[in-house]
Parts: sequence; structure tokens; C-alpha cells
Amino acid sequence: MDFSEIDKKTFLFLNGIHNAFFDIVMNWLSNLLLWIPLSLFIAYVLIKNFNLKSKTSLILNILLVLLFAFFQFLICVKLTPSFVDGVIHRVRPCYDPYISTFIHFEGNDSGRFGFFASRACLAFSVGTFLYFALWEKHKSLKITFIVLAILISYSRIYLGLQYPANILVSAVTGILIGTLSYPFFFFIKNSVSTN
Repeated sequence: MDFSEIDKKTFLFLNGIHNAFFDIVMNWLSNLLLWIPLSLFIAYVLIKNFNLKSKTSLILNILLVLLFAFFQFLICVKLTPSFVDGVIHRVRPCYDPYISTFIHFEGNDSGRFGFFASRACLAFSVGTFLYFALWEKHKSLKITFIVLAILISYSRIYLGLQYPANILVSAVTGILIGTLSYPFFFFIKNSVSTN
């Protein structure tokens, strides 16, 4: 059995765990509109964590957080998928003629081909960045963001849109982006004296 077959069997197992309640939850987790309130909450947590002393520093930090959120979105949702999917043309599970009749398919598909899972990348990029950025006293919040990244990623398998290998590659890419973003963010933050 080759890796592709193992990936498909793992997908069928994970996709097969479903019920009406989780159909709603997973559709909600997979919806990009979730990122609007989530982004506002993340910005609030980060800015509160910085112990700011003036209105000017508050405005500069809000702009910096929004700028980094935009760059993570741009890299994970626009640039990387365009590059990877241009090189790797993998049919989504819901279009695979060998397994499409066996899968639980929910929600909207994003086109016939799609190797890179941009939502998984973005969720892990933000989760990793926050894991490093939040102080030790926010341990439960750090864990919450990592669990949320896992659930958002799993939702793509649950909905029949991504294979586990696609999610794994995208999550690792997101972790790398989040890890590299963290020191760069604080370098800029300290350079422009936003405390």
C-alpha cells in the first residue's frame, strides 16, 4: 500500500466520524467569517498583553497587529496556495472518483483541485505566533488557540475538502510562518518604540 492509499484510508476514517450537530460546528469552524471576531479578540488579547502606557502606543500597536495579521493572511491564504497548487495538482476528496461516493461531504467546495489547505496554514500560523507572543500567565489561552487551530484544520477533512496529508503539510507551513513572524514582529515593535 503506497502513501496515497494510506492518506485516503485515513481520510475516509476521519471523514466518517460525523453527526448533525458536528455538521453545523464544522461548517462554522471552516467559514472564513469566523476570522473576523477571532481577529478582533486576538488583537485585544495581544494589545492588553503589551501593558501600553499611552494612546499613541496603543494606536501604533493596533496598526502593527493588524499589519501582521494581514501579512499572515496574505502568505497563508493567497501566496502559498497559489504557488503550491500551481505545482501540485491534487484532486480534492469530494471530486476523487474512487472515494467520492463514500465520503461525507458538507458545505461549499473550493474547486476541483487543491493540495494546500490555507485555513489550516492560517490557523497554525496565528496559533504558533500567539503561543510565543503571550506571556506564561496566559497558558490556558495559548492552549485554546492551538486546539482551535487543530479543530479548524480537522473541519476541512470532516467536510470532505482536504486529505490529512494536505492538512499536515499546510499546518507545518503555518507553524514555520508563525515561528518566523514572532521575532520579526517584536523586532519591528521594539524598533518603532511602541511601548
